[in-house]
Amino acid sequence: MTEDRDVRIFSLVRATVALVALVTTPLAAHATVVTFSASDAIGDHVPSSIDLTGFRVSFDNQSGRLETTLDADTANPFFGRFAVGLLLPTFGPGTTEPYVEFEFDLSQPVSSLVLDPTLLSVFTGLAPGDEVASYTGGFFWLWSTAREPSGRLPFRLAVFQTLADAAAAGNPVPTEYDVLDAQQVTVTGVPLPATGWLLSLGLALTAVRQRRR
Repeated sequence: MTEDRDVRIFSLVRATVALVALVTTPLAAHATVVTFSASDAIGDHVPSSIDLTGFRVSFDNQSGRLETTLDADTANPFFGRFAVGLLLPTFGPGTTEPYVEFEFDLSQPVSSLVLDPTLLSVFTGLAPGDEVASYTGGFFWLWSTAREPSGRLPFRLAVFQTLADAAAAGNPVPTEYDVLDAQQVTVTGVPLPATGWLLSLGLALTAVRQRRR
């Protein structure tokens, strides 16, 4: 009888420890979505052009879905013909700076713009706690990877005139309408839905009650 009681007590203690571990485990360890956002001041754009206000990235590491979104001021939205350019640092000595450009021709103004995620796979390697930095100038370093030695991922994002429109206007270089402000942000993790946590907690409590009988 004493042995059975000791077994029940041991089972109860083990279940309680498991429950405590479940509740106290950091949320970041259970994150399924990593995300970051960078903002840009309103009014720092070229007059009568697009006024960029933000850039958002989220990556679901379960489904593999990557979303990259640009935001603009509603008073100066994305409209007409323009280009969006994303510049990343060099991948190694002797290589050129990786550059991705998107061209748009919108007949209706919009305040949010989704970029093609297949061309921005560099963001899928981010994890909660990583640092991301946007720059307003060019890059002049040579790294062996896309990140700085500190691990920070730098990039430059700009909205500007298309090459065709620049040539038609006689501009040797396309006019930049707006450039994302220089800043450093931290990548965060979005935890599992609350329903998942409640279900896990309920199952653990049920196990404890059954062991106490």
